[in-house]
Amino acid sequence: MFDRQDAFAVEAQTDVRDERMEWWRDARFGMFVHWGLYSGLAGEWDGKPVGTKGNMEWIQQRVKADTATYADRALPLFKPKPGFATQWAQLAKQAGCKYLVFATKHHDGFALHDSKATDFDAGSELQRDLVREIVDACRAEGLKVGFYHSVIDWHHDQFAYADSESIPHPLRGQPYPNGTRNHDEYIAFLHRQTEELVTHYGPIDILWWDYSVEDFEGEKAWDAFKLIDLVKQHQPSIVMNNRLFRRPEAGHSGTKHATAVSPMDPKYGDFTTTEQHVPDAGLPGVDWETCMTLNTTWGYSKFDHDWKSADTLVKTLVDTASKGGNFLLNIGPMADGTVPAESVTSLREIGEWLQVNGEAIYGTSASELKKPAWGRITEKPELGALYLHVFDWPAEGTLELQDLSAHYSTAVALNGHQQIPMRLGSKALVLDLSDVEQGPLVTVIRLQASKLDTPQVPPRESDKRLHSDGSPWGYKHTENADPKLPRVLLIGDSILNGYREHVVNDLEGEAIVDAWLNPHYQSEQLNKLLGEILDQETYDVVHFNVGLHGWQDGRIKPGTFKPLTRAYVEVIKGKQPRAKLIWASSTPVTIKGKPEELDPEINRVIVGHNRMAAEVMEELNVPVNDFYGLLESRLDLARGDSFHWKSDAYKLLGEQAAKSIRKLLVEDSDHAR
Repeated sequence: MFDRQDAFAVEAQTDVRDERMEWWRDARFGMFVHWGLYSGLAGEWDGKPVGTKGNMEWIQQRVKADTATYADRALPLFKPKPGFATQWAQLAKQAGCKYLVFATKHHDGFALHDSKATDFDAGSELQRDLVREIVDACRAEGLKVGFYHSVIDWHHDQFAYADSESIPHPLRGQPYPNGTRNHDEYIAFLHRQTEELVTHYGPIDILWWDYSVEDFEGEKAWDAFKLIDLVKQHQPSIVMNNRLFRRPEAGHSGTKHATAVSPMDPKYGDFTTTEQHVPDAGLPGVDWETCMTLNTTWGYSKFDHDWKSADTLVKTLVDTASKGGNFLLNIGPMADGTVPAESVTSLREIGEWLQVNGEAIYGTSASELKKPAWGRITEKPELGALYLHVFDWPAEGTLELQDLSAHYSTAVALNGHQQIPMRLGSKALVLDLSDVEQGPLVTVIRLQASKLDTPQVPPRESDKRLHSDGSPWGYKHTENADPKLPRVLLIGDSILNGYREHVVNDLEGEAIVDAWLNPHYQSEQLNKLLGEILDQETYDVVHFNVGLHGWQDGRIKPGTFKPLTRAYVEVIKGKQPRAKLIWASSTPVTIKGKPEELDPEINRVIVGHNRMAAEVMEELNVPVNDFYGLLESRLDLARGDSFHWKSDAYKLLGEQAAKSIRKLLVEDSDHAR
């Protein structure tokens, strides 16, 4: 007999889960949004503040109001303004967030979508689908999107809260107002409403459940495994938390949110969350996040002015990343959707810091080094990079690192890219910061392991390397070139082979064009060979794509594509520091909607890899030559197989590549004059 629990457990233990989790593990920073009917009440009841701190999204429970009274007070105050969702998404983008998780329904039971399962929803009361507005706004800004959905429902007349001794409810201790309740009817409602959310809004990236208590959780309270199966049936790539359960094997040692524990069996969820604090040692072996408020309440309160500073928030982000976690930072908008000015200011300051220091957060992992007294450390082992986040600037002007397992050849401050002198002491690596300018909030220093700086013998044209399938590839270097002309390097796979000659011909007399037809999938070997190629010559422009293929036969292991792509770009930057970079994308980056509908022949794995590569280029400030955008209206030139274009398409690609390269060369020439 098919066992859904066992099926989920098998999936959770395989590489499929790692592939689903890759983007989440790389993202490190997301925005949380608590917004609903409670936002209009703003912490006030009967003209008086309910409190000056804490949890005003729970105001119905705090004042012990029945659902009719609560709705009568709150509904007239909840008036979302046009365009509120766009402002949220743009703010999240400015802040450097990679995803946004918002409340589709909180404990009060009011759904923000147009639900057919209830009349207590935005569709019935406001004639708007607020979930649709928010999802569309997030996608327009390139954000991943998640739904917070409460499995508690104080409005539903069959929610049997008396079956538990501790599940929160405004009327706890009183008889049910409507007589006997049938909780199975509520479970059916919960599943029906969940199905609406996972079938009406396209791909959803996160489902953030809330919440359970020890005597009311899992199968008994929510028919949890069937609910998980329902979600995964419609959203196979979704990431879910573990709050449908409240048991030790699900990562909980108690009801309080501070009690997340390791290990956690992934059949109960993909990640766990601590609230309002970062665990001292993180949660080794578990995917985890901390969620935190900007003041002390999740939902808006006009009385709570206890705002955290941008300095505190950046240090919390760094602290979380240094322990291998994500930081989910909450905003509590007002009733019309306006974000409090204090929140906007802090988020923009965080975003400005990430513009300079984002490489030390995104895609990093917890450092194995002991937490230093002066700050925190993140790392990218695949790049041989350590990032030193200096919280407390040393008065004596030196910083010491002990117990290093590798030799580091360079140290650079990310603000200004200033080289930092260093020496090897008797027991530690010592960095001299006496002449280093401190950056705003937290100064970050990148230490680079020497293994990436070791000179390699460059391959020559006669060096016949092979694809894994036996087909040839190589490096075409122009000998005896005019030294007065700028040099350009084209890097790519079979797509490059299609447009290379068009670029060479178009730029004849203006630039010397070399080309490397590389292996067509990402790997450490590819990045090593790339370094060898880049040692061959000094270039003014490097125009490149990356190996988007390679999912077959396990050649690209789940969770490695983005780190390898970052390494690829950083090898180029490290070997060619004066070159201008352009990334060429031949599968959709800017197209809205599902690219498979625009061009069904595009392989979905390539699209997924391409989107991850686009995220890397954005993080590393590499401009995009969007080939697919050029050919969007010329799908008659689409290839006959899954990857390639017809010859006329390559002519168009070559012309665009040459145009973009020429523009950079002219800018350099104008600057030189």
